[in-house]
Amino acid sequence: MSKRRASRLRSEDQWNNGETVLLSSNSDSDDWENASNKAKRSRKSGAKNSTVRKKRKTEPQIRESAQHCEEVLEVKDSRHPKSRHSIRSVGPLRTALLQWFASVYNSRGMPWRKPSGLGQGLEERSQRAYEVWVSEVMLQQTQVATVIPYYNRWMETFPTLKELAKANVDQVNALWKGLGYYSRASRLLEGAKKVVKDYDGRLPDNAKAMQATIPGIGRYSAGAICSIAYGERVPVLDGNVHRLLSRLLAIHAPPKAKATLDILWGAASIMVQEDEGDEAPDPGDINQAMIELGSTVCRVREPLCDACPLQPWCSAYSLARSKETLPLPDIEDSCGVCEPMIPGWDITAFPMKADRKKAREELDIINIIEWRYDKASHQRFFLLVRRPETGLLAGLYDFTASVNVTKSISDQAVKAASLKLIGETFEQTFHDPICLSSTRVCGSDVGKLRVARVSIVGDVSHVFSHIKKTYRVVWALVTGGDGPPELGKDFGLDQPLKRPPQHQGKGSASNPGSSQGVSPPTERTWTPMNEVAGTKLYPCLHVELQMSSPKEAAEHHGDGYLYHVLNLNKGASQNEVHERYRTLSLIFHPDKQQDEQAKEVATRNFLRIQKAYQVLSDSFLREVYDQLGDEGLSLKWPEGLRSKALEELRKDLSNVRGELRRNRQSEILLPKGNLHCIVNATPLFQNMRARDSILDRITGVGFASYSLRHDIQKRVNEKTAISFGVLVRNRVHRLDISGTIQHQFSPRLSSLAVVHFGFPFQTRLEGSYQDGTNSLNIKAVAALGALLLFAPALNIGLNRKLFRRRNEQASVDIHVGHQPHVKLRLTTPTPFGLKSDDSRNNNGEAPAGASASLSGLETGITFTSYGLDLEQGDPKLVGEFGVNLLELGTTLKAGLSLGLTGVNWVLSAMWSLPSKSAEISATTTLGGAGIIFVLEASRLEQRLTLPIVLSTEYNGPLALCTTVLPSVVGIVIYRFVVLPRRRSQRIAHLHSARKALEESEERRERNAVENLLKDLARRHNQLEKSKQGLVILEANYGSTEKDEGTPDLTFDVTIPLQALVRNSQLYIPGGEEAKLSIQGFFDPAPFVPKALRIRYLFREQMHYAEIPDFLPAVLPLLEHRVDGQ
Repeated sequence: MSKRRASRLRSEDQWNNGETVLLSSNSDSDDWENASNKAKRSRKSGAKNSTVRKKRKTEPQIRESAQHCEEVLEVKDSRHPKSRHSIRSVGPLRTALLQWFASVYNSRGMPWRKPSGLGQGLEERSQRAYEVWVSEVMLQQTQVATVIPYYNRWMETFPTLKELAKANVDQVNALWKGLGYYSRASRLLEGAKKVVKDYDGRLPDNAKAMQATIPGIGRYSAGAICSIAYGERVPVLDGNVHRLLSRLLAIHAPPKAKATLDILWGAASIMVQEDEGDEAPDPGDINQAMIELGSTVCRVREPLCDACPLQPWCSAYSLARSKETLPLPDIEDSCGVCEPMIPGWDITAFPMKADRKKAREELDIINIIEWRYDKASHQRFFLLVRRPETGLLAGLYDFTASVNVTKSISDQAVKAASLKLIGETFEQTFHDPICLSSTRVCGSDVGKLRVARVSIVGDVSHVFSHIKKTYRVVWALVTGGDGPPELGKDFGLDQPLKRPPQHQGKGSASNPGSSQGVSPPTERTWTPMNEVAGTKLYPCLHVELQMSSPKEAAEHHGDGYLYHVLNLNKGASQNEVHERYRTLSLIFHPDKQQDEQAKEVATRNFLRIQKAYQVLSDSFLREVYDQLGDEGLSLKWPEGLRSKALEELRKDLSNVRGELRRNRQSEILLPKGNLHCIVNATPLFQNMRARDSILDRITGVGFASYSLRHDIQKRVNEKTAISFGVLVRNRVHRLDISGTIQHQFSPRLSSLAVVHFGFPFQTRLEGSYQDGTNSLNIKAVAALGALLLFAPALNIGLNRKLFRRRNEQASVDIHVGHQPHVKLRLTTPTPFGLKSDDSRNNNGEAPAGASASLSGLETGITFTSYGLDLEQGDPKLVGEFGVNLLELGTTLKAGLSLGLTGVNWVLSAMWSLPSKSAEISATTTLGGAGIIFVLEASRLEQRLTLPIVLSTEYNGPLALCTTVLPSVVGIVIYRFVVLPRRRSQRIAHLHSARKALEESEERRERNAVENLLKDLARRHNQLEKSKQGLVILEANYGSTEKDEGTPDLTFDVTIPLQALVRNSQLYIPGGEEAKLSIQGFFDPAPFVPKALRIRYLFREQMHYAEIPDFLPAVLPLLEHRVDGQ
């Protein structure tokens, strides 16, 4: 019998030709099952098969079996009596335990550990039970040092059970954030509500009742709470006590088996029960002492046996140190629970390692949907949805996900599913279809949404207790509008993708972490970046930030940080950058690390190295980083800047650096000044006596009034700013001091409050709402110091876009108070010369680097406005026409108003230079009240306003001069200054582009691609000729400008186009980007209008087409046929 039991002492990695049964204590369930099946088949086999198998044994296998038998004979017999697993004398053992516990009681500073309060009243003990309950739940799967600050914050927020019961799951999860296992928090909340409802806010004082009635409380928690708070003599058995008692009683049996647990629970019960002659110590102290001893001394690895107060009674310690052979027990008293020990065991073999099932592997698609005002905006919002109340991570906010998809899913299918989800998410209709023709989708009208990017960021692994998740992260960037878009119809968190049907066997349960369909509609919200970045929902957002392009995930570090990461100086060559990256990436690659902690550290360093290499290996980004640092990487740069000469690029970057510096200074303290001077120039032009000379008239000109206002603004935080201002006016012998508070509740909703610190203490309150196309503004003004002298006033302004597909806008302005009025307007803006919606930004301005015309008059917006002004005693009909020339930064307006007092004309012109923060405007008002010329100029928030009163009555010759002369001056400046300057700049740019084209690596790459396409183009050419189809004779792509002095910036694209011909047809979408995506194309002249010129045969007839960049190329067309063919 001894030999039969000893034959099981085989380690799990030793096999005997597939015949020896594997029965290691550390083997998993599959190994046990395979071994059992082999043994059964072996016993059922006939003698003939047995003989054949014996003959198959080789000589080395026979020697191995013999060696194993000798090893087994050296091992002590593992049989032992049942009495080893019982506590015979609990008194001395318990006394030693409690004496040790008293010495370490306050060593770890746990706030929930308090002296026994068994003599306290019911309320005090109930409160103690609540504190113990919270601590026990937090300590599940979490270290004490981590729990302490969370426990303190929890008790400050929810000091009693009744306070906790008033909370909601969002408040609880917010407080639990970072502690993990969020279901524990929801169970605490659910249990608290149950206690308040059924037990008047007091936890039951009986462990069985508590376990049976309070959700989330099991046998261990009930025992801990009732023994510590109420003094009930009930045991506890957590992981620490389980390990302690397993070693104390030397139990080497499956730890989760019923027989094993019965022995351990029985021993734990003996520890707290009263004993004859015992002083009946507090059961709560006994249970806490066992937990503390198991946690700090009887550790999983490297136990401190020499410091253990229970060492004299520890059976595992005695067995490990003893060399004597114990007598074999009687067969009836032999233990039938324990498994054999493997050779060379030590005290850490207790308790026996549990059989672990292999975690199933699943692939989830995580959709990180982000909204920004534009790509360069720092205000970032992410779409989060609440998970279902049951299953994995129940009730938490998460990104939208497609759960447990097939692992063979293609990237194209992943992107398509993400785009479909975006279309279903938002109520606003996208102007262009959402497609996957490229990573960027065409834009929309000003204020509308556009999908700026859809990309697969990468895969992240995350292991739960029973699932190994691989998260494939898809990042979708949505831009446009003044705030996060409204969400459309409800949808479930888990968006399903097609997956092969899976068979579920009998009794199989649905997977709480996987979706077999779509979950019920759930709550969704836009969450700011600062609230998402600190969460631990998934590693997905971390990946998005670290692995996205450096321009969109720049971290702000000191000067030269990326060079320091690669241990390089700023003068390092590209070869040195490549070599250093190769060396460091091999060292810090996560796949080369075995330890989990080392892998985590290596991953962080590897991502930094990767980002540094992405920037420093790109000549353009490296120059941007050298000039502007991390801040430059976060900006959106036009692709055409890459083709600029180095000196020209550095000049542009220097201008950007100055603008960024001004912006930073403005963030610290923004000064604003406004000087307003009214000039009375009527003596210069009115009819006077003949003896009055010109000098006398000039001497009569003077200031009618003036005022100077200065404000300083300080931004308190991202949403709030305060400012103080001082106003000085002539003829007023006091200062007007005011204070202003501005607060931006959201990108759409803002408020403003202004208080004047002086009689009559005028106060103005404003609130505005804007969503891109619609706005509402409400303003209230009151003199708090003299309400009876100055009546309060209220002004309401509403602006709304009338049609979804058209640009008409209507506005209403209502003023109630002194001089009440109602103003109605209908405005129609009409863009012209804009090739696509993507050619202008949300302010209607041409973006930097956009293709510009030589004249500057080909791109802009015209607008007309009509309306009615209902003013007290003077109703008017008003009309206005204007044009905004985007390339010149000039706006021209002409307005007319017809009322009871006559006709009034308003003519104005404004020129602005946003890069210099400069603006100049001139306005002339003509009417029965006279002629007024207003000149305004501003630079860096400092403004000068100069209204000049030329006449107090209508004067025809003077009106002609004030309108014609400024117009003539403007035309002369445009013709002889602006046009020559634009032409010289264009020629210089084209020469630079030509030089860059000749030296371009991109052109050499394009030529190599063209060589690869030659065979394909030749086959297509021959096929089309054989059926008289579409044959490309000649095609070139380049600049449309052919003026004298400009170089030729075109290149031949005959081969790439012929390679694209299919079934005698050719189609290329409109837009520069679509063409640059074609193999064999590149941009020969950034920022210059380009065209595709094609000469081709179709049905043996000559055709010719010249197609501008903004139009799609469609061949063949009848209109392309050359006359006479």
